[in-house]
Formats: sequence, C-alpha cells, structure tokens
Amino acid sequence: QVLAKLSAQRGAVIVWMCAARLLKLGGFRSQEVGNLARPHATPATRGEAFPDAAREAAPCIAGGPNIQGPANALRRCATSSSKGPRPLAAPPTAALAKASGPRAQWSASAARPLSRLRCCHGRPLGCTAAQSSDRTAELSAQHLANASQGPASAALAKEQAFAAPPAEGSGKASASKPEELSGMASAFASLQIVDEKLMDAIAAASISKSSEFGSRSLAGMLWSFATVAILDEPLLKAISKAAVTRLQHQAGRTGGRRAAWKPQELSTSAWSCATLCFEHEPLLDSIAEAAVIIIAEFGAQELSNLVWSMATCAYRDDPLMEAISSSSIAHIAQCKSQELANTSWAFATMKVDDRPLFDAMAAQSMITIPSAEPRHLSGTVWAFATLAILHRPLLEAMSSAAQAQISAGIFGGRALSNTAWAMATLAWLDA
Repeated sequence: QVLAKLSAQRGAVIVWMCAARLLKLGGFRSQEVGNLARPHATPATRGEAFPDAAREAAPCIAGGPNIQGPANALRRCATSSSKGPRPLAAPPTAALAKASGPRAQWSASAARPLSRLRCCHGRPLGCTAAQSSDRTAELSAQHLANASQGPASAALAKEQAFAAPPAEGSGKASASKPEELSGMASAFASLQIVDEKLMDAIAAASISKSSEFGSRSLAGMLWSFATVAILDEPLLKAISKAAVTRLQHQAGRTGGRRAAWKPQELSTSAWSCATLCFEHEPLLDSIAEAAVIIIAEFGAQELSNLVWSMATCAYRDDPLMEAISSSSIAHIAQCKSQELANTSWAFATMKVDDRPLFDAMAAQSMITIPSAEPRHLSGTVWAFATLAILHRPLLEAMSSAAQAQISAGIFGGRALSNTAWAMATLAWLDA
C-alpha cells in the first residue's frame, strides 16, 4: 500500500527500486509476492520495471504453497507491461511446478498472462493446458475461456493444446457471459479446432444473449465462425442485428449508450461477412457509415481488409470509397504488397477509377515488389488492366519480378493467366 501511494508522489523509478530491494530479501510467501505486484499495475508505473523485478523474485515465488502466487504475479506483470516485455523464465517455471496443485482455476488463470508476456514456449502453456484439461469439471465458464485463450494467443500448436474444454465448455456455454462465449470461440478458432458440439452450444447461448454483447465480442464471434467456416445463419442474423443496433448508437442515430467500435472490429466484421458469403445489407450499411466517421483511425491493413470485404460482398458505398481512398493515400508508405493488391483489386472490381490512389499504389508497389508473392503481382497488374490504367514503370518492374519468379518455378498457373491477360489488355509487349 505504501508503494502504491509512492507511485503517485515519487514516480516509477523510486517505486521500482524499493520493490526490487524488497524482493531480494527472501522470506516472502508466494501470495505476498503476487500482492506486491499490484502497485506496479497502476498507470504511473507501467513499463519494463516490474517484469525485471519479478525475475529476481523467482526463489520467493517458487517457494510458495500453490500456484496462486505465480498466477497473480504473472497477471500483474501482464497488466503492467505495455511495451511487450521479454519472456519471463522464473514465474512460468514456478507455475509448472505448482500446476498440479489443489485449485485448477489458477492453472487456467496463468495461461493468458503467459501468452501476453510472450512466453510462447510449449512447455509452460502445455503444462497449464494439460492440468486444466484433466480437471475441467472444476472450472467455471470464465476459467475455461481463460485456459483456452492462453494457448491460442500464443499460437500454441493444436496438438499441444487441450481437447477437454470443448466438451466441458459446451455444457457450460449457457451460463457464460458474452465476453466468455466470444473468447472461447475465438480461442478455438485461432487454434483451428473445429468442435461442432461446442460451436453449436456457443451459438445457441449467444443468440439468446446477443443484445448484451459489446462491439469486441460481436466482432470476435463473427470472426470465429468465419475462421472455422461455420455458416450458422440464426447466429449470424442475431449477431448482425445486435451489431447494427450498436453501430447506430455510435453514429448517434438512436438514443441510449454509445458503442465505441474500433477500426479493427469494423474491418473484422466486414471480413467475416465476406468470408462466409453472408451479405447482411443493414450490417454493411452500418459498418460503412461508422467507418466513414472514424476513417482517420484506420491503419493500412484495416483499410485494405475493409475495402476487400465490401468488394467481395458486391457492396459499393461511394462516401466510404472516397474516405478509404483518401486515408489509403495518407497511409500508402505503410502498405505491404498484399494490402496494395487487395485494395487495387477491390477498387477495380467495383469499377472505381481513382487515379490519385492508383498512382500512389503504383509508386509503393515498385518499392514492395521484392517481397511480393505471385498472387500479389498478378492481382495488382490485373487491377490496373481492368481499369485500363497504363503505368509503364510499374509494368516494367512487375514484368521483371514475374520473370524471376517464373524462372524459380513459383509463379503458378492462375498468376500466369491473370498476368498474361493484363499485359494483353494493355497491349504491353515486354522487350
């Protein structure tokens, strides 16, 4: 408590020095070490300091009676680290040693901080997964979601994750909160684990609670079902209806609490509709309107994903296209070859001939050509040809890159076909 007060008066450096010295003394129980981390989760002390101090506290943590202390310490470190700390070595080791302790929920609680702290090694997460798997009957819906999201966030291999939570989760889905339902669905979608019984249970529970979902949970649910290619129309309609209501709140067209939709949530929702060929026009209308309002907050990838999704759904909204064009030009230096190919394909597919945008994309494409894949090269040149835009420097650069990839045997048939059609359409003869 003293340290917490000091953080507001003396700054993070003094607090860290005091904490580091205290942690070296020994004799602290694991619970006390976990609690000592609390002051460092405050905004005034966020950074690299406490994770470094936590490494020095390894003997204290390891000597505790159960996994609660390591789990608390891990959670505090994850909360305090905004810049992405180095992987922690000691707390995961302590967590491994105590993972078979009497309280299974602490194994589940340790999984998410491990992944957030970039501890993506199979052994720590695999151990917490295995221990949680053996005792899923003891876990609540929230702990099941936590236990599954840890390995998923760390991209742990499917075979290293646990298989029991799907079966257990399907029985507890009806008691889960919206964020738990979305979190569990997202976790298993990330791991490409398709369990129809679990997804059916999540869908049924989500339909009845769709009005309670926030923007993040709505987008996450759409993304999860799109990622595992499950077209559950009752769920998609319920989620889309709830999303439209939330988006209208953001646009200020209806009363009530405003929903703060972020660019990633908007682009992800549109991508999910396109991937599942689920063309819900009211939802696309609302996404387009909300995106125009906050278009300045979009990054290059989000802009590319959004316009690709709209083109795939054959949905054209001129104010949105104008906003995406202006913002894409502003972010053109951050665009990679895939984003350039997707954006040019989308504008060409919707027959939007925006010369300033295509000039900017041509210039950036010549910079990104060395890292471009065959589909990026052929997709970009196809878009220019579709709109009859003859940009000779770009075509020369892409022709040379295509020849090199053909010689290397990596330029596939579809890429060859699209490129040949584009060159013929533009009457371009490569000398």
